[in-house]
Amino acid sequence: MEEDQTHELGYDWIVWEHRNDCINYEDNLSKVCEFNTVEDFWKYWFYLPKPIAFFYTNKNPRLLISERSVVSYSIFKKGIKPKWEDPLASKGGEWRIRRFKCIDELDYLWEEITLLTIGNNFKHHENILGIRVVDSSQSGSNKVMYNIEIWFDSMKNSDYIKNDIGEHIDDIDITKMYLRSHS
Repeated sequence: MEEDQTHELGYDWIVWEHRNDCINYEDNLSKVCEFNTVEDFWKYWFYLPKPIAFFYTNKNPRLLISERSVVSYSIFKKGIKPKWEDPLASKGGEWRIRRFKCIDELDYLWEEITLLTIGNNFKHHENILGIRVVDSSQSGSNKVMYNIEIWFDSMKNSDYIKNDIGEHIDDIDITKMYLRSHS
């Protein structure tokens, strides 16, 4: 094997950062990086903060990342923005995984779902638009809530995507996931 050999992914991907310090949703989105090889993914992944590093917990407030109030990260196929109004996303929906015993479990599942998604391991990978990890915690009420979202292109594909998730990740009870339409 040559040292300069790279391993292409099936799609180009963009990592997005979502903040909550601007009024306009679009102003809260920032492109972090773009990748289309396994090597570039790992180069960036090691520097992206994991949820455990900054998400709110019962013991700790949400931490700032370089003075920014980041509430989520998304990884979406190039050309698709992680917002409901995106022309492709507006026709589909998302499966939300909300049940986490601890933030360590969230970190583990976020990485598993990321690897399955960018590696095209889901049978219906062509229908998946992207994924998000979100801190929906309410610090004022001391309510901790984390979501992992798998966005897809059409509501008619929702059951296929749900079953794909269940076939690949034993730790997720797909009967307890939440389906949300973007239209």
